[in-house]
Amino acid sequence: MIVKIGDFKIDGVWVEGIDENLELNFVEIARVNNNPYYQDIGGHKESISIKGEYIKERVSVLDALESIAKSKSPIRYTTLKDSFLVVITSIKKNKKVFLKGAWLENGFEITLKRWYF
Repeated sequence: MIVKIGDFKIDGVWVEGIDENLELNFVEIARVNNNPYYQDIGGHKESISIKGEYIKERVSVLDALESIAKSKSPIRYTTLKDSFLVVITSIKKNKKVFLKGAWLENGFEITLKRWYF
């Protein structure tokens, strides 16, 4: 198991990459004839983007995750080293490799934001 979102497991065969983003909050203050000054305004934001693919035969594989996302409730995000609460902010799906009116591969991107309480 590479990633588990709630009860939904994402197998390592599907995952192309996992991007983690840490955004720190600063205000930039311009100064005359000097470099800018950065003031910490507290807090930070963390987001995760998971990209991958699956084959056509498993077209309904993301249905369970979509129903979890529609609840708009925080869920547990688990990897081998981390476990914390997240909310799913978007699920994007795309179709690839078209052959005679049918597609063979589906791509996906899941965006999660860390839930702070």
